[in-house]
Amino acid sequence: MASISAREAAVYDRQIRLWGIDAQKRLQNSKVLICGASGLGLEVAKNLTLAGFAVAIQDHHNVAESDLGSNFFLGRDSVGKNKANAVLPNLQQLNPLVDTTAMETPLSEVDQKILKQFDCVLLVNAPLHEAVRINNICHENGIKFFNGCTYGCLGTFFADLGTHSYPAKRVSGSTSSAPAMVTRSFSTLEQSIATPWTTLLKLRFGFPELYFATQILEKYWETLSCHPRGRDGMDGAKVDFDELTQMADTVSKANGKDDKFAFASEKTLRLLLDTALSELSPVCAVLGGLIGQEITKAIAGKGQPICNSNGSNWLFFDPMGMIDKKGGAIVKSNPPKA
Repeated sequence: MASISAREAAVYDRQIRLWGIDAQKRLQNSKVLICGASGLGLEVAKNLTLAGFAVAIQDHHNVAESDLGSNFFLGRDSVGKNKANAVLPNLQQLNPLVDTTAMETPLSEVDQKILKQFDCVLLVNAPLHEAVRINNICHENGIKFFNGCTYGCLGTFFADLGTHSYPAKRVSGSTSSAPAMVTRSFSTLEQSIATPWTTLLKLRFGFPELYFATQILEKYWETLSCHPRGRDGMDGAKVDFDELTQMADTVSKANGKDDKFAFASEKTLRLLLDTALSELSPVCAVLGGLIGQEITKAIAGKGQPICNSNGSNWLFFDPMGMIDKKGGAIVKSNPPKA
């Protein structure tokens, strides 16, 4: 692999010391598409740009007043402008050594021709049907895929790394000079969410209520004539708690339970409905840091994915124990393939 320039060596000195020149060059030769110029999307974009990735930001929505509270690349003069173009100048200033671009293409028009230009794709707060569609294209073409969502003070992300190899953790006392490589096959988002919920409850450590509640909410949003995530600024979407509980009843019965609150309590569903469309900077910062780290590890080929079992990868973020009263900041679980 070609050596790096003196300027690159100076900028990326700490990273090179951490994982070597070859891994750094893999980062610099990789292109990442981030669909969604929201607070979470820009946290990831910032981290990847500073690490040396070429990043493209896609968003066809315009900046609204509500975007200013969580997106540090926007100012009041950005209101009314396209989000992707509005954040681009500040993003480019972070690292002049990398190629950073903006795309105004609607998410529904991001097709295989566009996706095949990238090594990794991240969707941020995308409608579930679009996440499934784009993930399937990425999976078929060997493109690493991440889907990150915030729900007020809560968050989740899913990763499909396809067939992915990484070095196993070194065993204490081992005399081998190089760690053994582990290869895992990840399932798609469509396969993962099709797993029967009763199966998930039987896993060794169970499955968090946050998963079931967000899936019910996402399925409910899919029934609305205008998806809340698809609105400029995510404002003004008409939602109804009775309709949400009807969806909970439908999904619960489909998974063998007559109680509509068998998987997610009334309190949890109401909390999500009331707060899910609010994007909070601290949540974006922590979740964005985790996603950026996972993308970097996946591309560099360094380190085990944060949670990996049965070919799937979910992370659930509940920092204040709003749903998980045990107080765990991060809950990691892995549904099996369908």
